[in-house]
Parts: sequence; C-alpha cells; structure tokens
Amino acid sequence: MLNVFRPGSRTRRAEVARLEKELGRERLDAADTLDGLFGQYGRSAAEPRKMSPALQRAVELARDEGRWVVAVRVFRNERTLQPDYDAPHMWLADFLEHEGRTQSAITLARTAAMQCRRKCDLLAQAAEFALFSGQVRGSIYLFAQSIATVGGGPHRVELSQQRAFLFMAELFDVFDDASGERWARGIQDVTYFDEDYVRTIRSTAEKTTAKERARIRRELPEIRKQLRERVNGKS
Repeated sequence: MLNVFRPGSRTRRAEVARLEKELGRERLDAADTLDGLFGQYGRSAAEPRKMSPALQRAVELARDEGRWVVAVRVFRNERTLQPDYDAPHMWLADFLEHEGRTQSAITLARTAAMQCRRKCDLLAQAAEFALFSGQVRGSIYLFAQSIATVGGGPHRVELSQQRAFLFMAELFDVFDDASGERWARGIQDVTYFDEDYVRTIRSTAEKTTAKERARIRRELPEIRKQLRERVNGKS
C-alpha cells in the first residue's frame, strides 16, 4: 500500500496512473490453457543495443538512490525513442511492482514482450512477479514462454536465461515432475540460486489449492515436452 504521506508519493501515484491508463488500452489476455501458449510471443532475437548514458543514469537513480520519479520519466522517454528495446520497459515494470501494482507490472512486461526484439527477459520478469504474488500456474506459463521464445539452451553469459531454467527446475520438482526437474536443471550447470531463495520459491509455489495443484500436475508433462522440443531445435 502506498504511503500518502511519503514525500513525492503524489507524483509517483500520478506516474502509476499514467502507465496504467496506457495499459488500459491494451487487449492482452492471460493464457488460460496450453493451446497456443508457446507461439504467443514468437521468437526472441539477439539485442545488440546497450543502454544509453541517460538510461544508465536513470537506472542508478532508481536502483541506488530510490529516485523513481525522475528515473521513470527517463524510462518513458527511452521507451518512446526505442519502443522495441526491452530495457526501459523492464524498468517501468519494476517501478509498477515497486509501487505495489503487481498485475499492472505483469501486463506491462507481457505487452512489451509482444513488440520487443528481446522477449525472454520481459517474460521471465513477468513470471517472477506472478509467482511471488501467488499466481503460481500463471508463472509457470510465463517461465515456459520465456524459455520457448529463445528456442535453445541458455547461453553461459546470459544469466537471465539461466534463471528461467532454474525456476522451472524448482517448479517441476514442487509439482512432482521428476523428469522435468532433471531436464531443466541439466540444461545449465553454471548458475545456482541461494538456498534461502530456493526455499522462498518452493514455499511460495506450495501455497496452491488442491484444485490448482492437480491442474498444474496434469499440464506439466505437456509443457516439458513442448519445451524440450524447442530447446532441442525441433520446433
């Protein structure tokens, strides 16, 4: 919940409202079945662009100094200049999450993934937001979509791609898909989550209803099959 007495909170609320007004014009349905799940976003392309000095400074302002209002204006401008560049979109989504607007943050990241060259990180970001807000099944879909857009195993230098596989390994294990867990964990062998973070992931994923847990367990074998085909270059 926003603290209305916090300095600058009114301006932050105005920025949140502006972003959410833009999102209100989007028509992006959350996937509710496996039909069409893996082709929804297309392929993620390599992104040769680096952050501009202005964008780098805005990241520092937001991340290190907590000066989100100033930073958000830069993120918005950078997004206008390069609408198919994922970095400013991701920071705008982080801002919405920071302000407690998780569903809007997820929608922004998913919408941006439709238009950005590099889609995988946006979808993984949305997946993490979904997982830690209790949308476990939705997070599995989004992590799977993140992996599917890459169409291959994670590059050793791409830590963000490796994260998606690590999350999926834990989720496969929580929902009793041993084959999926071995596969996802075996794809990469250079990155590991801190043990405390693993416990947080697992305890969050375990907070599902019996009905949702049963549905996830029914769907995971097909998700595993589809992902293996894409990572192995068969689709």
